[in-house]
Amino acid sequence: MKVSTLGIDLAKNVFQLHGVGSNGQTVLKKKFTRNKYLPFLMQILYTNVPVQ
Repeated sequence: MKVSTLGIDLAKNVFQLHGVGSNGQTVLKKKFTRNKYLPFLMQILYTNVPVQ
């Protein structure tokens, strides 16, 4: 999956990811627990991760 921008909402127990492709369309929208977040993140390709 190719994601050009990946937004990550970090919370205490649940992380939410929102990925947008180069055309501006949503290509990823997922919610993860802390222990499942990192393994999934290592599987996708992304180029930009803005941090708040």
